Amino acid sequence: MAVYLNPRKLRIVGMTNHTHNKYKTVMEMMLRPKDTFPWERLFSHRFPLAQAEQAVKASMTRESMKVVIDPWME
Repeated sequence: MAVYLNPRKLRIVGMTNHTHNKYKTVMEMMLRPKDTFPWERLFSHRFPLAQAEQAVKASMTRESMKVVIDPWME
């Protein structure tokens, strides 16, 4: 899946095992055991939006599992 952000012609390429119309189903599934399953342990790195470039670079390392860009993180 590619998302084109203009006017700078940026391209973000992501990979997933689900089609775009399955995200709602997956998010609902994740909310059910929210208090019993440690979802945060799936994320290896978390970055604020201001550090998006570092986040992308981190996602390309062997040390990363799932990198999150959190726009509300300071």
